Amino acid sequence: MSTNSNSEGRTNKNGPSDNLDEQWAAFLGEHGDDLADVAQSTASKRFAHKAERLDKKREKEAKQHQVEQQFTVNDFSDDIFVQAGRRSYGPRDHTGISWLDDVDDMFTPPNPKLGPIKTSTLLYTVLLVLGVLCLVGAVLLPSFSGILGLVGGLGTLLGAAGFLSVHRGFTQTRRSADDDGARV
Repeated sequence: MSTNSNSEGRTNKNGPSDNLDEQWAAFLGEHGDDLADVAQSTASKRFAHKAERLDKKREKEAKQHQVEQQFTVNDFSDDIFVQAGRRSYGPRDHTGISWLDDVDDMFTPPNPKLGPIKTSTLLYTVLLVLGVLCLVGAVLLPSFSGILGLVGGLGTLLGAAGFLSVHRGFTQTRRSADDDGARV
């Protein structure tokens, strides 16, 4: 065992840590004014501020790390997924019946019939397409811009006006009194 002698000449057989509280109190009593001045200094305040920011940053990083490590794919067992017995990798690998499928087969897919195209509709479509192409050509070919711009502008205006003039509204396209316009 070591023996230490303190300032009063007594021997301390247990080591320097027994008198630590008394020594600290004596140190604070002797240097209290100096420590108060240091605590009020701007350098001390800056240090405290930086220490607070560093502590907050470390707490935020720890929380972020906790959130990132919260769950992984390996935490789940295969039986919580659909078709646990057979390994499936994507939606196209599913061969069973979906709950969205209609089991009673009452649904018949639509088979729309467009019917014959009217010549006026075909004429207005051709005028509109040629008009737009001529306008593009007028922009790309500056030497022919006068004639192409005129033809393109007239063709586009006539085609668009023709489509608006033959447009039939909802009231003209109803098939019966119960027809609400919904088409599949």
